Amino acid sequence: MLVIKVADNPTNRRPPLDSLIAPTVAAIINDFYQKSSLTITIFICDTADRKHEARWRKFNRWYDHFAANGYVRIDDAFFDTTKQLTYHCAVIVKCANPHLREISLAFIDLMADYNADK
Repeated sequence: MLVIKVADNPTNRRPPLDSLIAPTVAAIINDFYQKSSLTITIFICDTADRKHEARWRKFNRWYDHFAANGYVRIDDAFFDTTKQLTYHCAVIVKCANPHLREISLAFIDLMADYNADK
């Protein structure tokens, strides 16, 4: 898991947007996929601070901007009625992954199970 967090902010001001964050994250993820066709990415938005909708929009913008051919992305979500939160999830798999079908079906089944329980 990759987490980018401001650990110390003595000015209490919001740090400026860094235009290199998105391409850096994309390069790191791309490197994982280049090393093995078996690599998969499972993205689940953190809901701890209730900024998950903003994270999901950011993920979608980055994915749309950097999306390369040769990948399959499956999105789904489930709603936790107790916490009143939507958990956005995605799986990204290289088309060359020999287990693409099994991974896709497992993700779809898992999300169906989560949605059936709610």
